[in-house]
Amino acid sequence: MQVLFKKPGMDQVSLAAEIGMDRDTTSNVLGRLEKRGIVKRAVDQTDRRNKRASLTPMGRDMITKMRRQIQLTHDKFLEPLSAGERTRFKKMLCKLVDANNDLGRTTLGRSKE
Repeated sequence: MQVLFKKPGMDQVSLAAEIGMDRDTTSNVLGRLEKRGIVKRAVDQTDRRNKRASLTPMGRDMITKMRRQIQLTHDKFLEPLSAGERTRFKKMLCKLVDANNDLGRTTLGRSKE
C-alpha cells in the first residue's frame, strides 16, 4: 500500500518486484484488497496482459492514517539514539538488506526516493 500511495497506477509485476513478493502472491493480495475497496485494478491500455493498481480514496485515507502511526512508532523506537546514530543505524540496515537481498525468495527492489 505504501508503494501504491507513492506510485499510483503501478503495474502488478513492477509492484511485486518493488516489494519483494512473487507475482502470484501480489496478485492474490491485491485481489483481497480490491474486494475490501482499498485498491482498484484496471487493465493496462498499452498492454492488455497487465493490470495497474491504485489506492481508492478509502485506501489513501487508510494509508495516511497508518503512516502517521508508523512514523510515531519509528520515532519512539529510535528515540534512545542520537541523530548521528540514527543515520548510521539506517545506513547499516540498508547495507545488510542490500548484501542479503539475493537470499530471499524474491529480491527487494530498492526505491530511489
